[in-house]
Amino acid sequence: MIDCFPQVQWAKEVDVSGKEARCGVRCATRDHLPMVGNVPDYDATLVEYASLAEKKDEAVSAPVYDDLFMFAALGSRGLCSAPLCAEILAAQMSEEPIPMDASTLAALNPNRLWVRKLLKGKAVLPSVPQNSAHKPCVNALTSIGIGSSLILPKAG
Repeated sequence: MIDCFPQVQWAKEVDVSGKEARCGVRCATRDHLPMVGNVPDYDATLVEYASLAEKKDEAVSAPVYDDLFMFAALGSRGLCSAPLCAEILAAQMSEEPIPMDASTLAALNPNRLWVRKLLKGKAVLPSVPQNSAHKPCVNALTSIGIGSSLILPKAG
């Protein structure tokens, strides 16, 4: 690292003398794609899409929290995908043109995992009780295994 960044001080401050190993956990999804966009309204999605498997032609836009956004599940490809995902999120938040085609953008939609399960007629975990200490969106994200996410409210 020192060879790659000779001009910066922080590279020299990393102590590698102990030759210790470290491990960490990366937030990822089953399809290995990040989640970028409005935070899904989990309870409203379950109500709205309850019969989605039988009525696929009648599907409407999945319910979301309008001014709450997420940027999560970058997994092991975060260094490569973060700049484009950040640009997508910034465009969504500022209501500017999105720098990506619609089908690829849909593949990054945070609601895609629930909708995919509902389309197949599979059970989706029930919501966490309302008396929980967490916010509804955090409960919903935890229920699909997105434990560490960046959730951003839109500036007023």
